[in-house]
Amino acid sequence: MNQFPNAPALMVLDMQKGFDDPYWGKRNNPRAENNALRLLTEWRKRQWPIFFSKHLSLDPQSPLYHKNETGIQFKDLLVPIAGETVYTKNVNSAFIGTELEIPPSTEGDQVCCHHRPVNTALCVNYNQNERKSWICYLFGVGCDCCF
Repeated sequence: MNQFPNAPALMVLDMQKGFDDPYWGKRNNPRAENNALRLLTEWRKRQWPIFFSKHLSLDPQSPLYHKNETGIQFKDLLVPIAGETVYTKNVNSAFIGTELEIPPSTEGDQVCCHHRPVNTALCVNYNQNERKSWICYLFGVGCDCCF
């Protein structure tokens, strides 16, 4: 793994079971969860900051509907552990309407790892990071967008 000047925060965004539903379309990276787990394992080993977001949709038709107990659960490989912060949201960005509007107190960079939000959500999250003057690294191996 590359060396960072400061301990970067890992953002694990919307890695939820509801994204396995055919509603979202075909996957382009079936190894996304395993790759994200590799990143998460490394961050935990180094005791670097880790933050999760969880999408709680207001749309009753969505597999991520906030009342769908199964769909809103985190992927089995990517469940937060004690001490890791989870931010909930109901919009495409983890940085709008959440406590992440104010940067978490970390020593430096931010690193993002995504699951299957539509491509626009991926762009929204990345652009919101840039506006906050965080250095944002996007690990493509941990991303999986639908088409």
